[in-house]
Amino acid sequence: MGNHQKIIVMKKSVYVKKGIVALLVILGIALLNSAYWLFSDKQDRCVEKINSGKNLSVYELASLATLHMGICTVGWLYCPLAAEANMKMWTTRKDTVYIESRSWVSPKIRKRIRNNEWGKVAWDGNEAYQPSSPEKTAALTLNWCMLKKMTIKDKPCVAAVCDYTWEKPSKTQFHLGFATIRVYEQLFYELEKRHVLHKFKLVCYYEE
Repeated sequence: MGNHQKIIVMKKSVYVKKGIVALLVILGIALLNSAYWLFSDKQDRCVEKINSGKNLSVYELASLATLHMGICTVGWLYCPLAAEANMKMWTTRKDTVYIESRSWVSPKIRKRIRNNEWGKVAWDGNEAYQPSSPEKTAALTLNWCMLKKMTIKDKPCVAAVCDYTWEKPSKTQFHLGFATIRVYEQLFYELEKRHVLHKFKLVCYYEE
């Protein structure tokens, strides 16, 4: 390799490193902003604006977008299935999303299936969402849902079906021991209305 080629390779390496550093800085700022929105009263102020008929600012909408993305990212450690479903709101424009998994089959779901009790299943969110709850994955991903038998890909399956949207005007609290995190779901609905997030029907299933 000649000196000229070595210089070109070195320049490319420098550009790549600068790009990685810039990306890490942007991600760091986004995560810090997300943390600020989780622990400050910014969400409360946005809810007040919406309830009074005012529009959110570009900064507020951008912050909500980074907040949702941050929750999705950290959520892979807390509840992978719910994080995967939420990421679909960014990456898909399908009206129905299928996820094959058994991780949503909680004790409550298992009992309903065993007793042949099909239909609506719901959870007390602020209780079932906690880290120690055996219902955590099902509740975070599917609350509320319709438990049913379906034929998917020509095979009999057990499925939980729900509308994946942030339209419900509710507040969820996560008690993590050292802190309490509050999330106003209706704020993410502002992103749905602007087609930043895409709502869909979620079908979690497994083959019988």
